[in-house]
Amino acid sequence: MPEALIALDGICQFPPDRRLSVLKKSLRYFLINPLEITSCPLLEGSDCLIYTDRFFGCRAYGLWSPEEYQRRTEADRAAKRNMGEQWLRLGIRLPAAVIDFQVPYCRQVLPAESGPISDRLLTEAEEGIEQISGQLHPWSGRFRDLYFSDWSFLIAGLIFGIPEAVRLKFRMVKEGLQTGSRLRLEEVVSGLDLRGDLFT
Repeated sequence: MPEALIALDGICQFPPDRRLSVLKKSLRYFLINPLEITSCPLLEGSDCLIYTDRFFGCRAYGLWSPEEYQRRTEADRAAKRNMGEQWLRLGIRLPAAVIDFQVPYCRQVLPAESGPISDRLLTEAEEGIEQISGQLHPWSGRFRDLYFSDWSFLIAGLIFGIPEAVRLKFRMVKEGLQTGSRLRLEEVVSGLDLRGDLFT
């Protein structure tokens, strides 16, 4: 929760055109990420727009041991397969390539400080973030329970409200699978231009 709020605050400081661009990319990401492998909406080219305030998962990428990264990858893949089963109950079969995709382990990342960073140290940092988040009760619980700790869902929910964001996602995924068209998706995303200056 604190990381999402910091990211949102950072985006609110962007000039209006860049802010709108990031909101559109975030909404597009939310609406079609079950259909295709998409890059982070906070990337502009290869640059992170919130690099100094980036999420812990981004900071820790490449620092976990290969064994711990593999364990986390398997847990994430199991969660995505479970999500695929939930969609299947709604009559929608998600592409296996998307469900099984994981970012490969990176051996090129080096810590800024000298000396190795252990899994234990990273786990303690992760737990510390969770403790801070817990101090934001009840909002941290709402973020977890309503938005599944998904930053792009938070953005979509703030723009459209949760029920409409969920309805739109279901519709975009279903239409995308049935027709392969992204026309309606682009209409929804382009509609943000008509909603005034969002998140000011």
